Amino acid sequence: MSNRQGFTLVEVLVAMIVLSVGIVALMGSAGTVSRMISMGKASTIASHVAERRIETIRAQAAAATPACSGLTNGNGTAELGMTETWVISVPSGLPTARTIQATVTYQTGSGTRTVNLVSIIRC
Repeated sequence: MSNRQGFTLVEVLVAMIVLSVGIVALMGSAGTVSRMISMGKASTIASHVAERRIETIRAQAAAATPACSGLTNGNGTAELGMTETWVISVPSGLPTARTIQATVTYQTGSGTRTVNLVSIIRC
């Protein structure tokens, strides 16, 4: 009877298969995580663009005499090829306020995405 220590060939092959399956699973999830981070970054930038537009309009409304005069709808191109559109309206029942809807549209690998922010300012 021999007293050899170590692993058999079958044990080594099973360990390699288990390790290979784990590595393939990690590689697949790493790609998904990278895409999700990229989409989150673009969404955050789009939200900041819409927020800046609303704040710009809010400052224009406060600086105008009388307040809120001269505010107009518009559109433009923001960073990273994003397009922004803003619509200013008078909410029903509140003639001394304005509703601002800022919409930012951007492209992702899976299609077009849109961020909408709505705010009401007092005049």
